[in-house]
Amino acid sequence: MLSGLRRRLGRRWRLLLLAVLAIWIAPGTWVRTIVPPPDFTAPLLITPLANPQGLTSVEEGEITLLRAWKLDSRNAHFGGYSALVTLPKGRLLAGSDRGRLLEMPLPENADPKTPVQFSYFAGTTGGPRIFVDLEALERDEAAKTIWGAYEYKGRIESFSRGQIAKPARGAAIPAMKDWPDNGGAETMVRLADGRFVVIAEASSSKSRTGLLFSGDPIAHPKPKQFRFMPPEGYSPVDGTLLPDGRVMLLVRRVIWGLPPRFATGLVVADPAEINEGGMWRGEMIATIAGPDLDENFEGIANIPQNDGSLDLYLIADDNLSAFQETLMLRLNWKPKSAPKSAPDSKKAR
Repeated sequence: MLSGLRRRLGRRWRLLLLAVLAIWIAPGTWVRTIVPPPDFTAPLLITPLANPQGLTSVEEGEITLLRAWKLDSRNAHFGGYSALVTLPKGRLLAGSDRGRLLEMPLPENADPKTPVQFSYFAGTTGGPRIFVDLEALERDEAAKTIWGAYEYKGRIESFSRGQIAKPARGAAIPAMKDWPDNGGAETMVRLADGRFVVIAEASSSKSRTGLLFSGDPIAHPKPKQFRFMPPEGYSPVDGTLLPDGRVMLLVRRVIWGLPPRFATGLVVADPAEINEGGMWRGEMIATIAGPDLDENFEGIANIPQNDGSLDLYLIADDNLSAFQETLMLRLNWKPKSAPKSAPDSKKAR
């Protein structure tokens, strides 16, 4: 009897082990290892790229690709950068789709010991609002203020530099409430006189909806509306104020494939030509496309040089994808005519 009981128990254990094995190898079922906590301490790695190709100058003076770098980090804050502004003392501030910030030196001045700062944008603490889709940044250095435009829910927020952890000032902009969740406020530029231009990324037509605010959009939420016409096939993704008062707009075109690639364009437009209800156009001055530079560039900033030229910095959004990279470019643009002096002409934008 005892031997029979042992045999029955043995069969039951074998059946149990077979059941566990079947669950283990069943399609769609797996056993996960313990996921380590997110790393918020890993450094930023900046790797120069050798002789990248892909820049074509079109009109409006000479433009040259000076340097290119790959940015990488295991830091949980890193990746998805879609906005860029310059800060004093030769530093850059990038904003990501997840509402994260990266403050870093100009890449040509960086070394392994150069400090960088990863953080959240304003009140974005990583809770329910972790996917805020921050797409544009602007700043007022005199007021020590940074603004961020969220593509999702048509919201603009701001914070004072040095107080990133405090709750943001912000407002949902009524004029942006019907913009597409995945095609809303993508471009925001603060003009020399304090007005703001905000442009949607997507539209049901070839042109895009644009808004001209009389000042801080949070305090002056009733803008004039216009349309922006990008080059055919391109969408506006960021912008930067030039020293002569014009705006350089970064535009992007998707080249469908596996994986998809991207072509980037630089457009110069004069905000003095914005009319309520009218169409605003600019001039394409350069295109950036493969084979080495066909990434998803979504952020642009500029720094005026002593010879009247401008250094342009571009950052790519890797969409947190294994098929894309976070690249940064440094271009130099010599306009046909030297930029006229303007109140912000000596400030990095």
